[in-house]
This record gives sequence, C-alpha cells and structure tokens, in this order.
Amino acid sequence: MNGFCIGAAGYPEGHVENPDREADLRHQKAKADAGAELLVSQFFLVNEFFLKWRDRLHRAGVRVPIIPGLLLPSSAEALFRMSKLCGVSIPGSLRAKLERFADDPGALKETGLDTWKLRPNHCCVKESKESISMPLTAWKRYGVSVN
Repeated sequence: MNGFCIGAAGYPEGHVENPDREADLRHQKAKADAGAELLVSQFFLVNEFFLKWRDRLHRAGVRVPIIPGLLLPSSAEALFRMSKLCGVSIPGSLRAKLERFADDPGALKETGLDTWKLRPNHCCVKESKESISMPLTAWKRYGVSVN
C-alpha cells in the first residue's frame, strides 16, 4: 500500500448494534470484497477475541491486512465509558488495576504500558500472567479524551 488507500472498520467482539456475529462477519468480508485494502479492528482488551476474529476472517477468504486497534488508557473512567459504548470486554484483572489506579495518572500509564507490549513487528496484549504475541504489519493506537 503506497499513498492513498481505503480501509474499513472491523469488530473482534462484533458490532455493538449487531448481535448476529455471522452477519457481522459477512459485512466485514463484503467490505474487503468491495475494495477495502485493510481492516482496522475496534480496540480490544482480550487477545482471544481478536485472534479468533482474525482467523474467522481468514477462513472466510479475507486476505487484506488486519490491523489491531489498541487503546492505551489515559483515564480509567474514559476506558470504562469507551468499552461500554463499543461493547468491548475488560478482563477482571485489568479492571481491578484500573479501578485501583483511577486517581494516579502515572500508575495508569504504567498499567497501559504493561498491558500492551509493543515491539517492532509484534503486538503483545498481556492478560494477567498470560500473553499472546502476534506478528503484525501495523497497529492503530486509539486515544480517549479525559473529558
């Protein structure tokens, strides 16, 4: 991909307004079939949802790059609000850390950096003691306003 390209959104946990996961998968495949050159995922906090979604898209014949969306928490309140709005699950261990450090911006930043380990060509979302590393060509970092 050089210069301008067309990307489309994808939803590892399904679109919040569409409870039919199979229909959601068909819509995402249709986006690629219609010319989307990449899919950028909604942010996710549970590796398994992203990896299963990616694998389902591949089995359905989607061959465009699938870019994971990562949201680094700037505030616990903003992350809780965004996850509810978008239908994104928050693992219990991460929720507990966010609640514990809600009033400590430095600790929240460290929680985010500890949760999302990024290094060249890999993304690792750490869940409790487990982590999954996935090769990637790019990633999308989402930001959330504190207000």
